[in-house]
Amino acid sequence: MTSTLPVDEAPAPLRRAPSHRVIQVLAVWAVLAMCGGIWRMLSPAAGTLAVQLGLLISVFLLFALLWDFRRANQRLVHAQRQLPESFAIGNRQSVTLTLGNVLAEGTTRELTLEIFDHTPDSMTIEESMPIQFSMEAGRSYQLLYHGQFHQRGLAEFGDLDVRYLSPWKLWDVQQSIALPQAVKVYPDFMSIAWLDALHDDEQHMLLGLNRLQRRGDGMSFRQLREYRDGDNIRHIDWKASSRQQKMITREFEDERDQQIVYLLDCGRRMRSQDDALSHFDHALNAMLISASVALKHGDAVGMMGFATDEQRYFRPAKGHSQLNALLNYAYDIQCTQNTADYLAVTTELALRQKKRALVILITNLHDESADELLAAVAYLKRNHQVMVACMREAVVSRHLANPVEQSTDAFLYLGSLSYMQRRQALIDKLQNQGVFIVDAEPDQLHLGLVQHYLSLKRQGVI
Repeated sequence: MTSTLPVDEAPAPLRRAPSHRVIQVLAVWAVLAMCGGIWRMLSPAAGTLAVQLGLLISVFLLFALLWDFRRANQRLVHAQRQLPESFAIGNRQSVTLTLGNVLAEGTTRELTLEIFDHTPDSMTIEESMPIQFSMEAGRSYQLLYHGQFHQRGLAEFGDLDVRYLSPWKLWDVQQSIALPQAVKVYPDFMSIAWLDALHDDEQHMLLGLNRLQRRGDGMSFRQLREYRDGDNIRHIDWKASSRQQKMITREFEDERDQQIVYLLDCGRRMRSQDDALSHFDHALNAMLISASVALKHGDAVGMMGFATDEQRYFRPAKGHSQLNALLNYAYDIQCTQNTADYLAVTTELALRQKKRALVILITNLHDESADELLAAVAYLKRNHQVMVACMREAVVSRHLANPVEQSTDAFLYLGSLSYMQRRQALIDKLQNQGVFIVDAEPDQLHLGLVQHYLSLKRQGVI
């Protein structure tokens, strides 16, 4: 989503500076002046003529500079910037600049432009600025450049600076074109949209998920259909088979209308970064991908962000529009320096969420807050199913995999091993309380969340 910011009615004045050609002319003039001085010393009569000639050249040069300066007071270029409807963090997207000029068509003059677009600081541009190209008089051109954002939230494009030479090329003219635009940079919704467009079987294949055998009777009847190899013979409808004179089986679907609530840790422990995205951005992307799958299965999805400067709660609801609403609600949530207070957020959720739900807590596990986390989970378990999704730091896994060759390697290995053992002990305690655990590296968290969600659906737990 893009919006145009208000601008001042008066455009910025043109800025003119002497070009390289002027510097070259002045250098030649200085050399000639030195030669004239030497000539006057050797031949006073001839030197007087040289001085007069030098004054004539100086007057002509001054006239040319003033005349060309005056001719360079017109704003020759007009431009527009076309942005995508929305931006997604980490995705390569293009920006189009449409440029034109006010020179009469057929004029022999050709403009050589240097374009510098003031993009947001959070956007990395592939092309080097300024971009140079030439345009003929009276023609319009489209210029394309590419970039990607590495930070979510509201971002602002600024002015477009265009530099070109005056008619006699004695002045560099810089024209600023006011094109302020504000854009929303969302989490990686492109992957979500692409995934959402796929059939269930295609989704499972793409995500590397396995179909799980349904257990129990917690499945809803969907329809009758012709029997296929591999179908459970207990689901054959013998009466319908007798009427149709062929094998008919009952097809079931997972229970719908369940509620899924995500508790997203926005505190300082989520600021860790193993690649281009922080753990928090990976967690947000994983939450949205798994929420998309849950919504497609007919469940209601909501969220609560905690350890933020202002606590956010998004009430569970169903339907495809809920995903768009969730994107717009969560796109500008940023990680803070606050410490996660698990007891406070679970108490707040208990007041807001009365209906039984699957509560998915996405956080980074650390043993110093183990007692508080265990108490918070035990409190949630009174009325809800609880899943804790935690991320393993990739750097710790690398330290454990690296060969030990020096004392520093040994220290890193032992420290990483001790950390992982304490972490695993906390996971074991959570599992002993009946908590479902997703433990994955940040870039694989979405797979773990979707796999466990579908597993619970298939088993009739939710």
